[in-house]
Amino acid sequence: MAGNIDRVTATVEGLLTQLTTMDDLLSRLRPIEEDTFYSTAYFANFSASRMNAYDNTFGQDLRNFKNFLDYAKGKGSETVFFVYG
Repeated sequence: MAGNIDRVTATVEGLLTQLTTMDDLLSRLRPIEEDTFYSTAYFANFSASRMNAYDNTFGQDLRNFKNFLDYAKGKGSETVFFVYG
């Protein structure tokens, strides 16, 4: 997938702003049967930086992605390419 870096950055910033205000993001997600412990921990506290030394939270992953976008734009990039899945 490709996108204009400014539009992608604006989308990520919007997610960071809106999701930070939600009291319980996890309760708004459809439960899944596999890997429920990881999902619970990953989405439980959007503002937390890490679950442990190896795993990030959803909020930290979005902040890391935003940092990458800022870095890429600072290097002159206008388009970002990424695969989600």
